[in-house]
Amino acid sequence: MNARSEKAFDHFLYRQSIYTKGCIIPVSAFFEPHDHQGDKYPFVFKPKDKDFLSLAGIYTRIENKVTFGILAKEASPLFAKIHNKKNRQPVMLSSDQENDWLKDDRDQEEI
Repeated sequence: MNARSEKAFDHFLYRQSIYTKGCIIPVSAFFEPHDHQGDKYPFVFKPKDKDFLSLAGIYTRIENKVTFGILAKEASPLFAKIHNKKNRQPVMLSSDQENDWLKDDRDQEEI
């Protein structure tokens, strides 16, 4: 499931949990829909210089269940042209951001 990065902790799954952490969701590629005159065309995004992209995710445990979401943010100008209905895009982490994203001592604002 996708979670709006600016409202992720408003969702009941993450609001009621005291155990919500950042995670990295590695993907070799992902698709975004482009709407043209009512028809949807998939655009694929994949890295040029490495084998995978790191998407920012969050996960939580409620009782014995784990749920996670890919964080999505407002689209950059490029993504807004492609994902032109919802104007959202996944939060992609650079190699430099990955370790910080996984730190346990961050609060909801930092996530």
